[in-house]
Amino acid sequence: MLSLVLTAMAANKDYAALFESWKITHAKSYNSAFAEAKAFKAFAHNEEKITNHNAQSFSYTLGHNEYSDLTADEFFHYRLGYNASLPRPTPTATHTYTAADLAAAPDAID
Repeated sequence: MLSLVLTAMAANKDYAALFESWKITHAKSYNSAFAEAKAFKAFAHNEEKITNHNAQSFSYTLGHNEYSDLTADEFFHYRLGYNASLPRPTPTATHTYTAADLAAAPDAID
């Protein structure tokens, strides 16, 4: 039911107007139509994430900020140095703890 309501709400949204207002608020401009279309796509996706989250009545709400024209991967790359294309290291466990290991632990430590 909630998804039907959200879909109906999204159908009535003017994403272009929201994006234009957001660009003015954050003094954003783009070097090409391609760059602006890419930013608009990310903005619209983020708008949906924000709307869906806020409709769930969590104890906090989400909103737009100066990074709303970035995808999550772009944000992590530009702001945190994250590179999604790099392989992730695989964790290697050197020891697996068992109940017997815990039973051998002292009752108190100074």
